[in-house]
Amino acid sequence: MSTTIELTQGTGADWFLQSLVRIANSSDSGFGITLQVSGMLVSGYLVSGRQYFEGFAADFSGLFDDTGAAGAIRDTLSAYGKIYDPQEDGEDIVQPQFIHLQDARFFSTAGHPVPGDGGVWWRGRLSGVGGFSLGRLSVISED
Repeated sequence: MSTTIELTQGTGADWFLQSLVRIANSSDSGFGITLQVSGMLVSGYLVSGRQYFEGFAADFSGLFDDTGAAGAIRDTLSAYGKIYDPQEDGEDIVQPQFIHLQDARFFSTAGHPVPGDGGVWWRGRLSGVGGFSLGRLSVISED
């Protein structure tokens, strides 16, 4: 990854969030993040595009009873993640336009997460993110 920061003008994406996505795309380590998107909070683990497509493919293909079809679907969907593999010159192909979260949950203004029993894979446009904070929201049970 280059140490030079390229500001992408006119995309509507926050250059700093875009740089965090580039870091995630160039490594296998993720971190907790909370995004403000269309008036809701989306919270989960920022992961690489490759990890997203591999995880999404595994979960989605698991819904099919036919193991042959499931394997073909998994292979097809996970192959989309190859666009995030490092290039020979070490540079990204293009500036990231999407952000990928694992175990994402959506929080209403009342603070209740959806889904309530766990997270989902989530992919969103960077230009649709109004703000973000480092860290993942959690629910404190009221016993």
